[in-house]
Amino acid sequence: MKRRNMRTLLMASACVILALTSACSGNSGEAGSPSDRTGASNETKVPNNVDPAGKYEPPITVTMARDMPDNLTFPSGDSIENNIFTRSYRDELGINLKYDWITDSTQYNEKLNIAITSGELPDIFNVSPVQLKELAEADQLADLTEVYEKYASPLAAEKFKEDGGIGLKSATFDGKLMALPYVTAAIDGATMLWVRKDWLDNLKLPEPKTIDDVVEIARAFATKDPDGNNKNDTIGLATGQKIFGGGGGLLGFFNGFHVYPNAWIPEGEGGPLVNGLIQPETKQALAKLQEMYKEGLIDSEFTTKTGVGPDVIAGKVGMFYGTMSNPLNPLLQSKEKNPKAEWQYYPIASVDDKPAKPQISYTPPTYYVVNKNAENPEALMKLMNFFIEKNFGETADYTYMYDGPHRTHQYAPVRNFGVTKNVDNWRLIKEVTASGDVSKLNPEQKGYYDDIKKFEGGDLSKWSIADIFGQEGSLSLIDKYVSNDMMLVDGFYGLPTANMVEKNGPLNDMALETFTKIILGDSLDNFDKFVANWNKLGGEAITKDVNEWAATQK
Repeated sequence: MKRRNMRTLLMASACVILALTSACSGNSGEAGSPSDRTGASNETKVPNNVDPAGKYEPPITVTMARDMPDNLTFPSGDSIENNIFTRSYRDELGINLKYDWITDSTQYNEKLNIAITSGELPDIFNVSPVQLKELAEADQLADLTEVYEKYASPLAAEKFKEDGGIGLKSATFDGKLMALPYVTAAIDGATMLWVRKDWLDNLKLPEPKTIDDVVEIARAFATKDPDGNNKNDTIGLATGQKIFGGGGGLLGFFNGFHVYPNAWIPEGEGGPLVNGLIQPETKQALAKLQEMYKEGLIDSEFTTKTGVGPDVIAGKVGMFYGTMSNPLNPLLQSKEKNPKAEWQYYPIASVDDKPAKPQISYTPPTYYVVNKNAENPEALMKLMNFFIEKNFGETADYTYMYDGPHRTHQYAPVRNFGVTKNVDNWRLIKEVTASGDVSKLNPEQKGYYDDIKKFEGGDLSKWSIADIFGQEGSLSLIDKYVSNDMMLVDGFYGLPTANMVEKNGPLNDMALETFTKIILGDSLDNFDKFVANWNKLGGEAITKDVNEWAATQK
Protein backbone atom coordinates (compact mmCIF):
# COMPACT_ATOMS: atom_id res chain seq x y z
CA MET A 1 0.00 0.00 0.00
CA LYS A 2 1.57 3.24 -1.08
CA ARG A 3 0.90 6.27 1.10
CA ARG A 4 -0.02 9.55 -0.54
CA ASN A 5 0.28 12.88 1.18
CA MET A 6 -2.94 14.17 2.72
CA ARG A 7 -3.95 17.76 2.43
CA THR A 8 -3.29 19.75 5.58
CA LEU A 9 -5.90 19.18 8.25
CA LEU A 10 -6.30 21.89 10.88
CA MET A 11 -8.39 20.46 13.68
CA ALA A 12 -10.55 22.66 15.92
CA SER A 13 -10.56 21.66 19.56
CA ALA A 14 -14.33 21.96 19.76
CA CYS A 15 -15.58 20.26 16.60
CA VAL A 16 -19.33 20.00 16.25
CA ILE A 17 -19.78 16.23 15.86
CA LEU A 18 -22.48 14.20 14.15
CA ALA A 19 -24.87 12.70 16.67
CA LEU A 20 -24.69 8.96 17.23
CA THR A 21 -28.38 8.76 16.40
CA SER A 22 -27.74 9.62 12.78
CA ALA A 23 -24.66 7.39 12.77
CA CYS A 24 -26.80 4.37 13.57
CA SER A 25 -30.09 5.33 11.96
CA GLY A 26 -29.45 3.14 8.94
CA ASN A 27 -29.50 -0.12 10.92
CA SER A 28 -32.14 -2.55 9.68
CA GLY A 29 -30.88 -5.85 11.03
CA GLU A 30 -28.63 -7.18 13.78
CA ALA A 31 -27.17 -4.43 15.97
CA GLY A 32 -23.69 -3.42 14.97
CA SER A 33 -23.52 -5.37 11.69
CA PRO A 34 -22.32 -3.08 8.88
CA SER A 35 -23.80 -5.42 6.25
CA ASP A 36 -27.24 -4.49 7.60
CA ARG A 37 -26.77 -0.73 7.28
CA THR A 38 -28.21 1.46 4.59
CA GLY A 39 -26.44 4.38 3.02
CA ALA A 40 -23.04 2.68 2.88
CA SER A 41 -20.55 4.48 0.68
CA ASN A 42 -19.02 2.89 -2.41
CA GLU A 43 -16.22 5.44 -2.63
CA THR A 44 -13.56 3.18 -1.11
CA LYS A 45 -12.16 0.93 -3.80
CA VAL A 46 -12.22 -2.74 -2.79
CA PRO A 47 -10.74 -5.42 -5.07
CA ASN A 48 -13.13 -8.00 -6.50
CA ASN A 49 -10.78 -10.98 -5.98
CA VAL A 50 -11.61 -11.26 -2.29
CA ASP A 51 -9.72 -13.64 0.00
CA PRO A 52 -9.74 -12.64 3.70
CA ALA A 53 -6.49 -14.55 4.27
CA GLY A 54 -5.03 -14.22 0.78
CA LYS A 55 -1.45 -13.19 0.10
CA TYR A 56 -0.62 -10.11 -1.94
CA GLU A 57 1.34 -10.98 -5.07
CA PRO A 58 3.43 -8.93 -5.53
CA PRO A 59 3.82 -7.83 -1.91
CA ILE A 60 2.63 -4.42 -0.79
CA THR A 61 4.04 -2.00 1.77
CA VAL A 62 1.77 -0.67 4.49
CA THR A 63 2.81 2.30 6.59
CA MET A 64 1.67 2.58 10.19
CA ALA A 65 2.27 4.48 13.42
CA ARG A 66 2.02 3.00 16.87
CA ASP A 67 2.60 3.36 20.56
CA MET A 68 5.14 1.24 22.42
CA PRO A 69 3.61 -0.71 25.34
CA ASP A 70 5.31 -0.28 28.69
CA ASN A 71 8.04 -2.77 29.66
CA LEU A 72 7.77 -4.70 26.40
CA THR A 73 10.53 -7.28 25.92
CA PHE A 74 11.65 -9.28 22.88
CA PRO A 75 13.35 -12.60 22.12
CA SER A 76 16.98 -12.24 21.14
CA GLY A 77 17.33 -10.45 17.81
CA ASP A 78 13.74 -9.28 17.66
CA SER A 79 12.36 -5.76 17.94
CA ILE A 80 9.08 -3.91 17.49
CA GLU A 81 9.94 -3.66 13.77
CA ASN A 82 11.14 -7.26 13.33
CA ASN A 83 9.19 -9.93 15.18
CA ILE A 84 6.87 -12.90 14.82
CA PHE A 85 4.04 -10.71 13.55
CA THR A 86 5.96 -8.54 11.07
CA ARG A 87 7.63 -11.64 9.61
CA SER A 88 4.29 -13.46 9.35
CA TYR A 89 2.66 -10.46 7.69
CA ARG A 90 5.43 -10.55 5.08
CA ASP A 91 5.50 -14.33 4.56
CA GLU A 92 1.80 -15.21 4.84
CA LEU A 93 0.01 -12.05 3.72
CA GLY A 94 2.54 -10.37 1.45
CA ILE A 95 2.40 -7.22 3.57
CA ASN A 96 5.62 -5.42 4.40
CA LEU A 97 4.97 -3.32 7.49
CA LYS A 98 6.78 -0.03 7.78
CA TYR A 99 6.41 2.26 10.80
CA ASP A 100 6.48 5.96 10.04
CA TRP A 101 7.06 6.56 13.74
CA ILE A 102 6.89 4.82 17.11
CA THR A 103 6.48 6.49 20.47
CA ASP A 104 5.73 5.49 24.04
CA SER A 105 2.11 5.15 25.12
CA THR A 106 1.99 8.43 27.02
CA GLN A 107 3.08 10.47 23.98
CA TYR A 108 1.12 8.72 21.23
CA ASN A 109 -1.97 10.94 21.10
CA GLU A 110 0.11 14.12 21.16
CA LYS A 111 2.34 12.82 18.37
CA LEU A 112 -0.69 11.75 16.34
CA ASN A 113 -2.34 15.15 16.77
CA ILE A 114 0.77 16.76 15.30
CA ALA A 115 0.63 14.33 12.37
CA ILE A 116 -3.07 15.13 11.85
CA THR A 117 -2.34 18.86 11.77
CA SER A 118 0.53 18.43 9.31
CA GLY A 119 -1.40 16.02 7.10
CA GLU A 120 1.45 13.47 7.28
CA LEU A 121 -0.55 10.39 8.26
CA PRO A 122 0.35 6.76 7.60
CA ASP A 123 -1.91 4.26 5.83
CA ILE A 124 -3.22 2.63 9.03
CA PHE A 125 -3.17 3.94 12.59
CA ASN A 126 -5.14 3.76 15.81
CA VAL A 127 -7.08 6.71 17.18
CA SER A 128 -8.93 7.74 20.31
CA PRO A 129 -12.72 8.13 20.19
CA VAL A 130 -12.30 11.92 19.95
CA GLN A 131 -9.79 11.64 17.10
CA LEU A 132 -12.09 9.23 15.28
CA LYS A 133 -14.94 11.73 15.31
CA GLU A 134 -12.69 14.59 14.22
CA LEU A 135 -11.15 12.68 11.33
CA ALA A 136 -14.45 11.17 10.19
CA GLU A 137 -16.14 14.56 10.13
CA ALA A 138 -13.19 16.05 8.24
CA ASP A 139 -13.55 13.30 5.58
CA GLN A 140 -10.00 12.05 6.07
CA LEU A 141 -10.77 8.35 6.62
CA ALA A 142 -11.53 5.50 4.27
CA ASP A 143 -15.05 4.08 4.40
CA LEU A 144 -14.60 0.50 5.61
CA THR A 145 -18.18 -0.69 5.14
CA GLU A 146 -17.48 -2.72 2.02
CA VAL A 147 -14.07 -3.77 3.34
CA TYR A 148 -15.72 -5.29 6.41
CA GLU A 149 -18.51 -6.94 4.44
CA LYS A 150 -16.14 -8.58 1.95
CA TYR A 151 -13.03 -9.27 4.01
CA ALA A 152 -14.03 -9.95 7.61
CA SER A 153 -13.54 -13.64 8.30
CA PRO A 154 -16.44 -15.41 10.04
CA LEU A 155 -14.35 -15.70 13.19
CA ALA A 156 -13.45 -12.00 13.11
CA ALA A 157 -17.09 -11.01 12.62
CA GLU A 158 -17.98 -13.16 15.62
CA LYS A 159 -15.42 -11.39 17.80
CA PHE A 160 -16.70 -7.98 16.73
CA LYS A 161 -20.20 -8.89 17.91
CA GLU A 162 -19.27 -10.17 21.36
CA ASP A 163 -19.97 -6.72 22.83
CA GLY A 164 -23.45 -6.71 21.34
CA GLY A 165 -22.28 -4.63 18.42
CA ILE A 166 -21.51 -1.60 20.61
CA GLY A 167 -18.07 -1.05 19.10
CA LEU A 168 -19.20 -1.29 15.48
CA LYS A 169 -22.18 0.99 16.13
CA SER A 170 -19.94 3.61 17.71
CA ALA A 171 -17.63 3.53 14.68
CA THR A 172 -20.48 4.04 12.21
CA PHE A 173 -21.33 7.47 10.80
CA ASP A 174 -24.40 7.98 8.58
CA GLY A 175 -24.40 4.28 7.81
CA LYS A 176 -20.70 4.17 6.99
CA LEU A 177 -18.25 2.09 9.02
CA MET A 178 -15.26 4.40 9.44
CA ALA A 179 -13.10 2.29 11.80
CA LEU A 180 -12.61 -1.12 13.35
CA PRO A 181 -13.14 -0.93 17.12
CA TYR A 182 -10.70 -2.52 19.53
CA VAL A 183 -13.08 -4.93 21.25
CA THR A 184 -11.39 -6.12 24.39
CA ALA A 185 -12.29 -7.79 27.66
CA ALA A 186 -13.61 -4.84 29.62
CA ILE A 187 -14.60 -7.24 32.38
CA ASP A 188 -10.90 -7.93 33.01
CA GLY A 189 -10.59 -4.34 34.23
CA ALA A 190 -13.03 -4.91 37.10
CA THR A 191 -11.20 -3.95 40.29
CA MET A 192 -10.27 -6.23 43.14
CA LEU A 193 -8.34 -5.70 46.35
CA TRP A 194 -4.84 -7.19 46.48
CA VAL A 195 -3.58 -7.85 50.01
CA ARG A 196 -0.35 -9.19 51.53
CA LYS A 197 -1.83 -12.38 52.97
CA ASP A 198 1.37 -13.16 54.85
CA TRP A 199 1.00 -9.83 56.66
CA LEU A 200 -2.62 -10.64 57.49
CA ASP A 201 -1.44 -13.93 58.99
CA ASN A 202 1.46 -12.31 60.85
CA LEU A 203 -0.95 -9.92 62.58
CA LYS A 204 -3.77 -12.48 62.86
CA LEU A 205 -6.19 -10.25 60.97
CA PRO A 206 -9.45 -11.34 59.30
CA GLU A 207 -9.96 -11.11 55.57
CA PRO A 208 -11.46 -7.82 54.32
CA LYS A 209 -15.22 -8.09 53.83
CA THR A 210 -16.34 -4.52 54.60
CA ILE A 211 -14.93 -1.03 54.23
CA ASP A 212 -14.42 -1.02 58.01
CA ASP A 213 -12.29 -4.15 57.60
CA VAL A 214 -10.22 -2.40 54.93
CA VAL A 215 -9.64 0.53 57.27
CA GLU A 216 -8.67 -1.71 60.18
CA ILE A 217 -6.28 -3.74 58.06
CA ALA A 218 -4.71 -0.55 56.65
CA ARG A 219 -4.26 0.71 60.21
CA ALA A 220 -2.56 -2.50 61.31
CA PHE A 221 -0.34 -2.64 58.22
CA ALA A 222 0.73 0.98 58.72
CA THR A 223 1.42 0.83 62.46
CA LYS A 224 2.13 -2.73 63.64
CA ASP A 225 5.27 -3.65 61.72
CA PRO A 226 3.67 -6.39 59.59
CA ASP A 227 6.96 -7.30 57.89
CA GLY A 228 8.78 -7.65 61.22
CA ASN A 229 11.77 -5.48 60.36
CA ASN A 230 11.34 -3.21 63.42
CA LYS A 231 10.92 -0.16 61.19
CA ASN A 232 7.96 2.12 60.62
CA ASP A 233 8.22 1.86 56.84
CA THR A 234 5.06 0.13 55.59
CA ILE A 235 2.07 1.54 53.70
CA GLY A 236 -1.42 0.46 54.72
CA LEU A 237 -3.32 1.30 51.50
CA ALA A 238 -1.28 2.38 48.51
CA THR A 239 -2.42 4.58 45.67
CA GLY A 240 -0.93 6.93 43.11
CA GLN A 241 -1.86 10.41 42.00
CA LYS A 242 -4.45 9.08 39.52
CA ILE A 243 -6.99 8.31 42.23
CA PHE A 244 -9.78 7.45 39.76
CA GLY A 245 -7.71 4.66 38.23
CA GLY A 246 -8.69 1.02 38.60
CA GLY A 247 -5.15 -0.35 38.62
CA GLY A 248 -3.38 1.12 41.64
CA GLY A 249 -5.87 3.96 42.11
CA LEU A 250 -8.85 4.26 44.43
CA LEU A 251 -11.63 3.37 42.00
CA GLY A 252 -12.39 0.17 43.90
CA PHE A 253 -12.63 2.13 47.15
CA PHE A 254 -15.11 4.58 45.63
CA ASN A 255 -17.10 1.68 44.15
CA GLY A 256 -17.29 0.25 47.67
CA PHE A 257 -19.33 3.33 48.59
CA HIS A 258 -21.51 2.78 45.48
CA VAL A 259 -19.75 5.70 43.85
CA TYR A 260 -18.95 5.35 40.14
CA PRO A 261 -16.67 8.19 38.99
CA ASN A 262 -17.42 9.31 35.44
CA ALA A 263 -19.76 6.40 34.78
CA TRP A 264 -23.31 7.22 33.73
CA ILE A 265 -25.86 5.54 35.97
CA PRO A 266 -29.67 5.76 36.18
CA GLU A 267 -31.04 8.07 38.83
CA GLY A 268 -33.47 5.88 40.72
CA GLU A 269 -35.50 3.16 39.02
CA GLY A 270 -35.57 3.94 35.31
CA GLY A 271 -34.60 7.57 35.84
CA PRO A 272 -32.35 9.70 33.62
CA LEU A 273 -28.63 9.01 33.43
CA VAL A 274 -26.47 10.96 35.87
CA ASN A 275 -22.71 11.08 36.37
CA GLY A 276 -21.60 8.98 39.33
CA LEU A 277 -18.87 11.48 40.16
CA ILE A 278 -21.24 14.07 41.63
CA GLN A 279 -23.60 11.91 43.67
CA PRO A 280 -23.98 12.40 47.47
CA GLU A 281 -22.27 9.08 48.23
CA THR A 282 -19.05 10.51 46.83
CA LYS A 283 -18.80 12.95 49.73
CA GLN A 284 -19.04 10.05 52.18
CA ALA A 285 -16.20 8.22 50.43
CA LEU A 286 -14.04 11.34 50.45
CA ALA A 287 -14.69 11.82 54.17
CA LYS A 288 -13.40 8.32 54.90
CA LEU A 289 -10.34 8.79 52.69
CA GLN A 290 -9.58 12.07 54.43
CA GLU A 291 -9.72 10.33 57.82
CA MET A 292 -7.44 7.56 56.59
CA TYR A 293 -4.90 9.97 55.13
CA LYS A 294 -4.84 12.07 58.30
CA GLU A 295 -4.17 8.93 60.35
CA GLY A 296 -1.37 7.82 58.04
CA LEU A 297 -3.14 4.77 56.63
CA ILE A 298 -2.73 5.97 53.02
CA ASP A 299 0.67 6.64 51.49
CA SER A 300 1.60 10.16 52.57
CA GLU A 301 3.42 10.75 49.27
CA PHE A 302 0.76 9.40 46.88
CA THR A 303 0.43 12.74 45.07
CA THR A 304 4.01 12.44 43.82
CA LYS A 305 3.69 8.88 42.50
CA THR A 306 2.40 7.72 39.14
CA GLY A 307 1.55 4.26 40.45
CA VAL A 308 2.04 1.70 43.20
CA GLY A 309 4.43 -0.66 41.40
CA PRO A 310 7.80 0.43 42.82
CA ASP A 311 6.56 0.36 46.43
CA VAL A 312 4.87 -3.01 45.93
CA ILE A 313 8.06 -4.48 44.51
CA ALA A 314 10.09 -2.93 47.34
CA GLY A 315 7.92 -4.75 49.89
CA LYS A 316 6.43 -1.60 51.42
CA VAL A 317 2.75 -2.06 50.46
CA GLY A 318 0.10 -4.03 52.31
CA MET A 319 -2.93 -3.37 50.10
CA PHE A 320 -3.87 -1.79 46.78
CA TYR A 321 -6.82 -1.86 44.40
CA GLY A 322 -5.90 -3.53 41.16
CA THR A 323 -7.06 -5.94 38.46
CA MET A 324 -6.85 -9.60 37.57
CA SER A 325 -3.62 -9.06 35.62
CA ASN A 326 -1.53 -7.76 38.53
CA PRO A 327 0.24 -11.10 39.09
CA LEU A 328 2.11 -10.27 35.86
CA ASN A 329 3.13 -6.85 37.16
CA PRO A 330 4.04 -5.85 39.85
CA LEU A 331 3.26 -8.92 41.98
CA LEU A 332 5.61 -11.31 40.16
CA GLN A 333 8.45 -8.86 40.65
CA SER A 334 7.45 -8.56 44.31
CA LYS A 335 7.72 -12.33 44.75
CA GLU A 336 10.98 -12.47 42.83
CA LYS A 337 12.46 -10.01 45.29
CA ASN A 338 10.86 -11.67 48.32
CA PRO A 339 9.60 -15.24 47.68
CA LYS A 340 7.80 -15.15 51.04
CA ALA A 341 5.51 -12.34 49.87
CA GLU A 342 2.07 -13.91 49.56
CA TRP A 343 -0.48 -11.88 47.63
CA GLN A 344 -4.19 -12.67 47.71
CA TYR A 345 -7.05 -10.99 45.87
CA TYR A 346 -10.44 -10.21 47.43
CA PRO A 347 -13.69 -8.74 46.06
CA ILE A 348 -13.99 -5.02 46.63
CA ALA A 349 -15.59 -4.41 50.02
CA SER A 350 -18.86 -2.55 50.58
CA VAL A 351 -19.64 0.19 53.07
CA ASP A 352 -23.06 -1.34 53.85
CA ASP A 353 -25.16 -4.46 53.30
CA LYS A 354 -25.45 -3.81 49.56
CA PRO A 355 -22.87 -5.65 47.44
CA ALA A 356 -20.12 -3.48 45.99
CA LYS A 357 -19.98 -3.51 42.20
CA PRO A 358 -16.80 -2.68 40.28
CA GLN A 359 -17.52 -0.38 37.35
CA ILE A 360 -16.65 -1.23 33.75
CA SER A 361 -17.27 0.28 30.34
CA TYR A 362 -17.81 -1.46 27.01
CA THR A 363 -16.88 1.66 25.04
CA PRO A 364 -13.84 0.80 22.89
CA PRO A 365 -10.73 2.59 24.17
CA THR A 366 -9.28 2.90 20.69
CA TYR A 367 -10.14 2.35 17.02
CA TYR A 368 -8.17 1.33 13.93
CA VAL A 369 -8.61 3.56 10.89
CA VAL A 370 -7.32 3.81 7.33
CA ASN A 371 -6.07 6.96 5.63
CA LYS A 372 -8.56 8.04 2.96
CA ASN A 373 -5.75 8.05 0.39
CA ALA A 374 -4.46 4.54 1.14
CA GLU A 375 -4.46 2.26 -1.90
CA ASN A 376 -5.31 -0.97 -0.07
CA PRO A 377 -7.79 -0.24 2.74
CA GLU A 378 -8.64 -3.95 2.95
CA ALA A 379 -5.14 -4.59 4.35
CA LEU A 380 -6.41 -3.48 7.77
CA MET A 381 -9.06 -6.21 7.77
CA LYS A 382 -6.50 -8.78 6.65
CA LEU A 383 -4.20 -7.83 9.54
CA MET A 384 -7.13 -8.09 11.92
CA ASN A 385 -8.20 -11.48 10.53
CA PHE A 386 -4.64 -12.72 10.95
CA PHE A 387 -4.41 -11.75 14.62
CA ILE A 388 -7.77 -13.31 15.44
CA GLU A 389 -6.97 -16.51 13.57
CA LYS A 390 -3.58 -16.96 15.22
CA ASN A 391 -5.09 -16.49 18.66
CA PHE A 392 -8.55 -18.07 18.33
CA GLY A 393 -8.77 -20.03 15.08
CA GLU A 394 -7.96 -23.54 13.90
CA THR A 395 -4.33 -22.55 13.25
CA ALA A 396 -3.94 -20.81 16.62
CA ASP A 397 -0.38 -20.75 17.92
CA TYR A 398 0.49 -19.88 21.53
CA THR A 399 3.70 -18.13 20.47
CA TYR A 400 1.53 -15.39 18.97
CA MET A 401 0.29 -14.71 22.51
CA TYR A 402 3.36 -15.40 24.65
CA ASP A 403 6.87 -16.60 23.94
CA GLY A 404 8.25 -17.44 27.36
CA PRO A 405 8.17 -14.17 29.32
CA HIS A 406 7.63 -12.08 26.18
CA ARG A 407 4.12 -10.69 25.56
CA THR A 408 4.21 -11.32 21.82
CA HIS A 409 0.54 -10.39 21.30
CA GLN A 410 1.50 -6.80 22.03
CA TYR A 411 3.84 -6.79 19.03
CA ALA A 412 0.78 -6.80 16.75
CA PRO A 413 -0.26 -3.25 15.82
CA VAL A 414 -3.83 -4.43 15.07
CA ARG A 415 -5.61 -6.53 17.71
CA ASN A 416 -9.00 -7.72 18.85
CA PHE A 417 -9.67 -10.09 21.75
CA GLY A 418 -13.41 -10.07 22.18
CA VAL A 419 -15.17 -9.53 25.50
CA THR A 420 -14.88 -12.81 27.40
CA LYS A 421 -11.60 -14.29 26.18
CA ASN A 422 -9.72 -14.65 29.45
CA VAL A 423 -12.59 -15.77 31.64
CA ASP A 424 -13.60 -18.28 28.94
CA ASN A 425 -10.02 -19.60 28.99
CA TRP A 426 -10.16 -19.89 32.76
CA ARG A 427 -13.45 -21.79 32.68
CA LEU A 428 -12.22 -24.30 30.14
CA ILE A 429 -8.89 -24.80 31.92
CA LYS A 430 -10.80 -25.47 35.14
CA GLU A 431 -12.97 -28.02 33.33
CA VAL A 432 -9.97 -29.74 31.77
CA THR A 433 -8.11 -29.79 35.08
CA ALA A 434 -10.99 -31.83 36.49
CA SER A 435 -11.46 -34.11 33.47
CA GLY A 436 -7.88 -34.44 32.22
CA ASP A 437 -9.04 -34.09 28.60
CA VAL A 438 -6.52 -31.56 27.31
CA SER A 439 -7.69 -32.10 23.71
CA LYS A 440 -10.35 -29.43 24.35
CA LEU A 441 -7.71 -26.74 24.81
CA ASN A 442 -6.53 -24.48 22.02
CA PRO A 443 -2.79 -23.65 21.87
CA GLU A 444 -3.08 -20.56 24.06
CA GLN A 445 -5.13 -22.39 26.68
CA LYS A 446 -2.77 -25.36 26.55
CA GLY A 447 0.12 -22.98 27.16
CA TYR A 448 -1.54 -21.65 30.31
CA TYR A 449 -2.44 -25.17 31.40
CA ASP A 450 1.16 -26.35 30.95
CA ASP A 451 2.50 -23.34 32.87
CA ILE A 452 0.13 -24.10 35.75
CA LYS A 453 1.35 -27.70 35.83
CA LYS A 454 4.96 -26.50 35.80
CA PHE A 455 4.24 -24.21 38.74
CA GLU A 456 2.61 -27.05 40.62
CA GLY A 457 5.73 -29.07 39.88
CA GLY A 458 7.96 -26.45 41.52
CA ASP A 459 8.72 -23.95 38.74
CA LEU A 460 8.14 -20.71 40.65
CA SER A 461 8.68 -18.61 37.52
CA LYS A 462 5.20 -19.71 36.40
CA TRP A 463 3.53 -18.32 39.53
CA SER A 464 1.94 -15.35 37.73
CA ILE A 465 0.14 -17.51 35.14
CA ALA A 466 -1.00 -19.94 37.84
CA ASP A 467 -2.25 -17.06 39.97
CA ILE A 468 -4.35 -15.79 37.06
CA PHE A 469 -5.53 -18.91 35.20
CA GLY A 470 -5.33 -21.49 37.99
CA GLN A 471 -8.53 -22.80 39.59
CA GLU A 472 -8.18 -20.27 42.42
CA GLY A 473 -6.58 -17.61 40.24
CA SER A 474 -7.70 -14.02 39.91
CA LEU A 475 -9.94 -14.87 36.96
CA SER A 476 -12.08 -16.94 39.31
CA LEU A 477 -13.15 -13.64 40.87
CA ILE A 478 -13.94 -12.19 37.43
CA ASP A 479 -16.05 -15.29 36.81
CA LYS A 480 -17.85 -14.66 40.09
CA TYR A 481 -18.43 -11.01 39.20
CA VAL A 482 -19.90 -12.02 35.81
CA SER A 483 -21.93 -15.01 36.99
CA ASN A 484 -23.55 -13.06 39.81
CA ASP A 485 -24.15 -9.84 37.86
CA MET A 486 -21.83 -7.97 40.21
CA MET A 487 -20.50 -5.32 37.80
CA LEU A 488 -21.82 -1.83 37.14
CA VAL A 489 -21.72 -1.18 33.38
CA ASP A 490 -21.38 2.44 32.27
CA GLY A 491 -24.72 3.43 30.74
CA PHE A 492 -23.13 5.61 28.04
CA TYR A 493 -21.24 3.86 25.26
CA GLY A 494 -21.42 6.36 22.43
CA LEU A 495 -18.59 8.44 21.03
CA PRO A 496 -17.84 11.71 22.85
CA THR A 497 -20.22 14.54 22.07
CA ALA A 498 -18.98 18.00 21.12
CA ASN A 499 -19.53 19.17 24.70
CA MET A 500 -17.50 16.22 25.99
CA VAL A 501 -14.65 16.97 23.60
CA GLU A 502 -14.51 20.55 24.79
CA LYS A 503 -15.31 20.22 28.47
CA ASN A 504 -14.49 16.74 29.79
CA GLY A 505 -10.79 17.48 30.14
CA PRO A 506 -11.17 20.58 32.33
CA LEU A 507 -13.97 18.95 34.34
CA ASN A 508 -11.88 15.84 35.02
CA ASP A 509 -8.89 17.99 36.00
CA MET A 510 -11.10 19.94 38.38
CA ALA A 511 -12.44 16.72 39.90
CA LEU A 512 -8.96 15.26 40.41
CA GLU A 513 -7.64 18.46 41.97
CA THR A 514 -10.65 18.98 44.24
CA PHE A 515 -10.84 15.38 45.43
CA THR A 516 -7.11 15.15 46.04
CA LYS A 517 -7.14 18.34 48.11
CA ILE A 518 -10.08 17.06 50.15
CA ILE A 519 -8.24 13.81 50.87
CA LEU A 520 -5.24 15.89 51.96
CA GLY A 521 -7.40 17.89 54.38
CA ASP A 522 -9.46 20.56 52.60
CA SER A 523 -13.02 21.14 53.81
CA LEU A 524 -15.55 18.53 52.73
CA ASP A 525 -17.85 21.41 51.85
CA ASN A 526 -15.64 21.93 48.81
CA PHE A 527 -17.31 18.88 47.33
CA ASP A 528 -20.64 20.72 47.22
CA LYS A 529 -18.94 23.68 45.55
CA PHE A 530 -17.34 21.27 43.08
CA VAL A 531 -20.74 19.78 42.14
CA ALA A 532 -22.16 23.25 41.48
CA ASN A 533 -19.14 24.22 39.38
CA TRP A 534 -19.16 20.88 37.53
CA ASN A 535 -22.71 21.48 36.40
CA LYS A 536 -22.13 25.14 35.54
CA LEU A 537 -18.90 24.59 33.62
CA GLY A 538 -20.20 21.92 31.29
CA GLY A 539 -21.50 18.97 33.28
CA GLU A 540 -25.11 20.00 32.87
CA ALA A 541 -24.72 20.29 29.10
CA ILE A 542 -22.96 16.93 28.91
CA THR A 543 -25.70 15.32 30.99
CA LYS A 544 -28.25 16.64 28.51
CA ASP A 545 -26.22 15.17 25.62
CA VAL A 546 -25.98 11.79 27.33
CA ASN A 547 -29.71 11.56 27.93
CA GLU A 548 -30.54 12.66 24.40
CA TRP A 549 -28.26 9.87 23.17
CA ALA A 550 -29.85 7.38 25.60
CA ALA A 551 -33.31 8.20 24.23
CA THR A 552 -32.17 7.01 20.79
CA GLN A 553 -31.06 3.65 22.15
CA LYS A 554 -34.47 2.60 23.47
